[in-house]
Amino acid sequence: MQIKVKEIELTAGIVAKSVTEAELRKVIGSLWQQVFSAQEDTKFFQIPSDRYDLVKELIAEFSKTHTERWVFFDGEKPVGWSIGEMDDELTFYMRNSGLLPQYRRKGIYSAYLNILLTELKELGYERVTSHHQMNNNPVIIAKLKAGFFIIGTELDERYGAQIKLVKYLHEDRATACRALYSLGNV
Repeated sequence: MQIKVKEIELTAGIVAKSVTEAELRKVIGSLWQQVFSAQEDTKFFQIPSDRYDLVKELIAEFSKTHTERWVFFDGEKPVGWSIGEMDDELTFYMRNSGLLPQYRRKGIYSAYLNILLTELKELGYERVTSHHQMNNNPVIIAKLKAGFFIIGTELDERYGAQIKLVKYLHEDRATACRALYSLGNV
C-alpha cells in the first residue's frame, strides 16, 4: 500500500517526490543541521552503539509497515522532506518533516499537507497524528489551520516536551470526538 502519486507540484518550482529510505536518509543527513539549527545545543537521547545489535530486528520489522517518504525539491536541489508511517490500523503518523529556512512560509508545507491528507483518506485512513516541540509555532499553526487540533502533550526523552495533534479525515469521527469530550467547535 502506497500513495499512488509519486510526484506532487507544491508551489511554482517546488515539487515533492516519493523516495526510497536510502534517498531520504541522504537528504536528511545533508539538510538536518540547516533545518534544525536552533536545536544544535539540544542533546536528544539516541540508542548507544553497543545496543544497536539488539534493536536491528525491531527496526527491520517496523520497516515493513506502510511508510511514506517524500523529498521536496527546488529544481534538482533538495530543500526539505517528510516521513510518516502507519501507527495503527486507522491512523497515519506524520513522524518528521523539515524545510530549509529560506523555503518556509511560502505555502510549500501547507500545499504538501493538503495533498497528503487527501491521499491518506483515499487509502482508507481515518485519522492522522503528529507530535511537535511545544515552541514550534509555525508548524503547529499550519496544522491547526489544516484542521488538526491538540489532543495532548507528551514528555519524551528523545525529543523533549511535545504537543500531540490529530486530524480526523471524516467529519463523523470529528463529531464523535467533540461529543465524547464536549469540545464544542473542534
